Amino acid sequence: MGRSFTDELAREIGAYRHYFVLGIAFSIVFLLLSVVSLTVVAPGSGAYYITVVNIGTLVFVIGLCGVGILIAKRHG
Repeated sequence: MGRSFTDELAREIGAYRHYFVLGIAFSIVFLLLSVVSLTVVAPGSGAYYITVVNIGTLVFVIGLCGVGILIAKRHG
């Protein structure tokens, strides 16, 4: 009997684990830059809203990469 979908997915994710770590590292750097830029941008301006959306997107990417790493780690 073949392996389950979850095991196959975990194996594929595990093969690219270093890319997930790299994605987290770059996202953290850009997240810090975005948070710093909030001190410069005027609240209510277009740049402010773009920065807030950027921060939300980066947090989502960090979470997604973290989940990928956890899936790969749990299923070995």
